[in-house]
Amino acid sequence: MLFDPNVLISLDRVTEFVRIQDTASRTSINSYDPTSLTATACNTESGFRDINTNTGAKNSPHKKGRAFDLHIERHRVLAAKGAGNPHEGLRNYMDEIGCFKQGFKDRQNDPVAFPFLLINRIEWIPNMTWFHFDTYPAHDATCIEIVGGNDKHGVKYAAHRPTNV
Repeated sequence: MLFDPNVLISLDRVTEFVRIQDTASRTSINSYDPTSLTATACNTESGFRDINTNTGAKNSPHKKGRAFDLHIERHRVLAAKGAGNPHEGLRNYMDEIGCFKQGFKDRQNDPVAFPFLLINRIEWIPNMTWFHFDTYPAHDATCIEIVGGNDKHGVKYAAHRPTNV
């Protein structure tokens, strides 16, 4: 199987959540702007990545069909929550509803939690221009874990361990 079913279900749920919050917004995984060949205009490895690619980590969940980088455009509600950055806004919203607290995944009948229940980890680097989520096992299966990454300057961001309820 190319993709983990839970990552596909999560992709559907999160994009639907984004669309409901602002119907003028647009989401994409891989995109290509034929009028520009800059790196920012071409996001072709935001979904499945070839095992031999130099993009991302050696054992990236993208290479195992367990991760997506969602690009959110023209989203006023989430941008307002993230100081103009809708990806930061989505992470801030997830924090507000308790996604990163122990016990979050016990909220199976909660419609607010529903879009995020199958996600195990998200990546966070300040001012990211994408929303990374995956279904790799987290250290604590009762909540969503924030994993660090490297920014464009090579600065490593530490993982965020969940807090108690």
